[in-house]
Amino acid sequence: MHMDVIISALIEANKLLNKKDYYKALDCFECVLNINPTNNLAIIGKTICIHYLKSFDNSSLINIYEEKLNVNLKLAELYECGKYDETINECNKILKKDKNNFNALAIKFSAQFELTKYTEALKTCDKLLELEPNNLVIIYAKATTLYKLNIYNEAIECYDKILKVTDNFNVLFFKSASLLILNKYEEALKYCNYALELEPENCDANGLKQLIKYKIAQK
Repeated sequence: MHMDVIISALIEANKLLNKKDYYKALDCFECVLNINPTNNLAIIGKTICIHYLKSFDNSSLINIYEEKLNVNLKLAELYECGKYDETINECNKILKKDKNNFNALAIKFSAQFELTKYTEALKTCDKLLELEPNNLVIIYAKATTLYKLNIYNEAIECYDKILKVTDNFNVLFFKSASLLILNKYEEALKYCNYALELEPENCDANGLKQLIKYKIAQK
């Protein structure tokens, strides 16, 4: 998931900041912002890098940013170490003070998902979407959670929102798989073919296509 890429990039950026390698840290924060342009943690980190690289003179503002960065990166590191229950507890402490803290909600969602607490993860995902309703990464995260909960029609609605903006193999593949489960074989085949146009050699997609064709032949 994109969420895992974001968390890994943020942890790497923090290591580079500690080494005072601001150019490489800036690259990591830019990587996150390419995936999610509104990621607050990456924006803060980028500001800190620019401060040190360009001698930006607002030191009090930078100190506030650094404090926020360290708190959120602690959450990311707990998650990266697989301490999911502890991650959720720490996120909840932050959310008691700031219920709309996007980064705490995002990391909490990821930890809940890893613990297969999909119903709770879905509620957290909905809170994220209240804050950023057009965030494609979060919409995909919701679709994935709905798929895990066997709520395929709503998952398809999420996939469709993403496909209005961009073609993506995983979105097309799981929309096709959802349609197959719902016995909508012809439509499932159509989206599977779209996925294969992007990745013709993908074994999972080719296997899915054969299964759909078998189901159609059995009708």
